[in-house]
Amino acid sequence: MMPGLSFRLLGFSVLTALLAGRLFAGEPGAFGDRDAPRASSVAALRTWLRKPAAWFREREAVEMLTAIVKGSQMGPGDGWFHPGQSRYGWDWLAGNFDANGDGAVSDDELSAPDELFERLDRNGDGEVKADDFDWSDKSPFVRQQGQTGQWFSRIDKSSNGRITPEEWGQFFEKLAGEKGYVSSDDLRAGLFPPAAKSATKPPGGQDGPPKEMFIKGVVSGELGSIWEGPGINQQAPDFELETQDGSHKVRLSSFRRQRPVVLIFGSFT
Repeated sequence: MMPGLSFRLLGFSVLTALLAGRLFAGEPGAFGDRDAPRASSVAALRTWLRKPAAWFREREAVEMLTAIVKGSQMGPGDGWFHPGQSRYGWDWLAGNFDANGDGAVSDDELSAPDELFERLDRNGDGEVKADDFDWSDKSPFVRQQGQTGQWFSRIDKSSNGRITPEEWGQFFEKLAGEKGYVSSDDLRAGLFPPAAKSATKPPGGQDGPPKEMFIKGVVSGELGSIWEGPGINQQAPDFELETQDGSHKVRLSSFRRQRPVVLIFGSFT
């Protein structure tokens, strides 16, 4: 059996077992599928499992378990960590403002304030194109941004997001030493220093948690949820949370038909 196929089968088996447990427990919406019927019966499970194999491979839980088994350390683009989605992406912008259909939106076509156009024109080439909306790891802009951020942090010793002439001079002096100048090798060594050796590195050369810990986190819900949430243009489920000061509770549905609501989910530890 091919390794890739065995990984997918393992992920599918674990996901099916989890879903079956939720179904037989009689929990509504146990499918984890936005389009699945709310049912809890053996017949419903059989119908759901007849979906094409490609559909299962696209499930976030299967993607995550497959990535874990392959040894991923859950970096950007691995498992269910996909780029963000928006209804107002390139397709929406081009459909509304690309009047001549050339695959680019000019300043004249957009007819917006210069500040807005400059923010959309990410690479500064004078036109807004699909590349300006690409935030995946394959995007040249994202890669450049990642490298620039690493280099910037090495020079910005105060970590205030600004490089002063003094900090720039200190970086130069560190690279130049007693020579009084910086060679290409000096610059390379300064921008790409050797990785520090860790005294607590686990055996076997593994830098992150073991696979078992990742799988436990997925199953328990500590590493996200295996039940996929609503997609674009679908209504978010209602919920209620207590305010930070504990004075009262706020329900999402109370804001509907009143104003736009932005929900930010993150890990604050």
